[in-house]
Amino acid sequence: MRHCVALIGYASIWWGGSSIVANAYPMIVEVPEESERCVRLTIPQDDDAHVAFLALPGLAAEQDEENADWVKEQRELEEHFVYQMAEMQKYRVRSALPRKFPNAPPERINQLMTKFLNDQYDGEMKAGCKTTVSNPKSTASRTMENFWFTPVVINHIRKSIRSKEDGGSQNPLEGFELCFENSNEDAPIQLVIESVLVSDDGSSAPDDDKPVFDSSNLTPLAEQLTESIDSANSIINEMRFMESRERRMRQTADSINSRVRYFSYISVAVLIVVTYVQV
Repeated sequence: MRHCVALIGYASIWWGGSSIVANAYPMIVEVPEESERCVRLTIPQDDDAHVAFLALPGLAAEQDEENADWVKEQRELEEHFVYQMAEMQKYRVRSALPRKFPNAPPERINQLMTKFLNDQYDGEMKAGCKTTVSNPKSTASRTMENFWFTPVVINHIRKSIRSKEDGGSQNPLEGFELCFENSNEDAPIQLVIESVLVSDDGSSAPDDDKPVFDSSNLTPLAEQLTESIDSANSIINEMRFMESRERRMRQTADSINSRVRYFSYISVAVLIVVTYVQV
């Protein structure tokens, strides 16, 4: 099954007919098992963009209940690498993104990475996911292999995704398409995607020494938005709990049905034997 969302400019997402634009943390796209998911990056006509994406392990549906430790470890890995992807913008050289993380991961993250690779993939770094970047206005495309915890960076995407037949770097109005194909059979993959425009020199970024928000200046709308987010998180947690409980109840019902079926077989067998003896 193929899904598609869109990234417009810096961090604009299209979903269900609505558009949200914000300078924010990288976007996370989950690609289910043996499936494909696509995003679209729209660039202004007089600009270019840099794109980076990173493969992280996802959570299978049954892992929420069966392995609480791995769920916690996966969250730690996700938080660390999402922050690292956002930090890459601070180390741009001539507007281009670095091809490696500027800082080495802490010991705890190294241990979690090693544990995951050894337990799940026998130390293999290939994530079983391929990324294809294409320009709908031409035949130009580029396919890359994804590796666990290793960023893939494409600087100046308009120049990188073009062919000789194009006669230049066309900029499609519908956006460049980035498709992620997960060939794994037993687990989803999370793709952390970061995009930045060449024209954005980072001058609009807030100073780290200054607070991003001042509580005294928060409007009632912002407070309501915070309450809505908290309510949404509460609803999501409750839905996950209900899903887990439903799964347990379904397993219990299947077990009871199986026992009733075996009891019926035994009852019929006993009835046949008794009938035979009486005859």
